[in-house]
Amino acid sequence: MKTETKIVLFLLVVLAVAEGMARVSESSLSADVRQMLAHDRIPGAIAEAQAQGRFCVLVLGNSLARAAVDRVTLEKGLREKGYHEPLVLYLTPDASGINEWTAAYRKYFPPGGGGIRPDLLILLTGSSHLLDHPVRSPEKLAAFHASARDRPAILSSWLTTTSERSRFLLASVSRLFANRERIRPLLFYRVVPGYESTAQRLNRPEGERSQGAEVEGATVERFGLLLASLGLPPERVLVAAVPLPEPYALPEAVGGLASARAVRVYREAALEPWPGEAFPDGYHMGVTFAGKFTMGVIEGIPVANADL
Repeated sequence: MKTETKIVLFLLVVLAVAEGMARVSESSLSADVRQMLAHDRIPGAIAEAQAQGRFCVLVLGNSLARAAVDRVTLEKGLREKGYHEPLVLYLTPDASGINEWTAAYRKYFPPGGGGIRPDLLILLTGSSHLLDHPVRSPEKLAAFHASARDRPAILSSWLTTTSERSRFLLASVSRLFANRERIRPLLFYRVVPGYESTAQRLNRPEGERSQGAEVEGATVERFGLLLASLGLPPERVLVAAVPLPEPYALPEAVGGLASARAVRVYREAALEPWPGEAFPDGYHMGVTFAGKFTMGVIEGIPVANADL
């Protein structure tokens, strides 16, 4: 065997071992990764609960939704409205928007047929998360959110550059590549003082707040795709605008599409000013005020056996 062949084989073995280690250990990379991996269990949890006659609610959004929708308050309110042993589940990847929400829902609840579906979907949005916007992380979208069925459409319509498409394709087959931005900082955490706190301070605003600015002439094609993919009658869908430190109105395109699809929208809480203490970190709602917001969400849900 030639030396060159031996080197190539050795490199392939090393790559295969590294890939295997990346897949086995990826849950230890970050809380964000653990949460996205845990999403895989949602359809099974819904199927098991529905087999027991329980009412299943899926909260779809990002960390804003996780912070603003209080599970205990929501389940209590649903019980008081006559729903049997409600179960609330969260599909809320961090730093995500309509791209990730549409892809992930279609992955876990494939469109068409009579597959598993939640009994009620509550879609939580900030000021512009439902507007079409560029894919922020092709790697995360490919590795954790997109189904194999949707990848051709994402490649042709959602991604616009050769670099984005290449990153998406590589992340589709390699967790080592997909998680490289998480693996790389682990080295710096150990050798660079203050790296972790600096990275968190720089990345959080970029991750979520960057999707908050409305773009003139923005479209809502992916929001429309999500609504068309839900497999639920409109009365089983509620869009709720999450309060932010500054009051805001949902874009007209979002409200217009929801109205055209007969989907209810709870926008009042976001239009009103909330005190500063409602947002302990300056962005996400705290527990006490989340309970108040959740009670408003519950008011938009009809009593059992009424419209659901």
